[in-house]
Amino acid sequence: MKESTLKGLFHASLVVAALVEMRTATTNMRRLLLGACAGWHASATYDHFVREPRTVPIIDQLHRKAWEQDLSRMTEKKLHLPYGYMDSLHDEEENG
Repeated sequence: MKESTLKGLFHASLVVAALVEMRTATTNMRRLLLGACAGWHASATYDHFVREPRTVPIIDQLHRKAWEQDLSRMTEKKLHLPYGYMDSLHDEEENG
């Protein structure tokens, strides 16, 4: 399971918990606070399920572009990859 999915499920459960407790709240202030909590977690749920999987941080895009340019220059000149390139490639695939 992806991390964003797990975080989305966690926030969705917090929305449900806030709504259930909101039904049993006795004061208007408590209902207002629980409604704000439910709204906040609903927004976080949307972010984790919809927005997060589609977005890649700009720094990752820049690093990948620079790496691809370096790799294309090296293959044109038929040079060997520098020490550590394959390790960093493996780390990116593992983390990304």
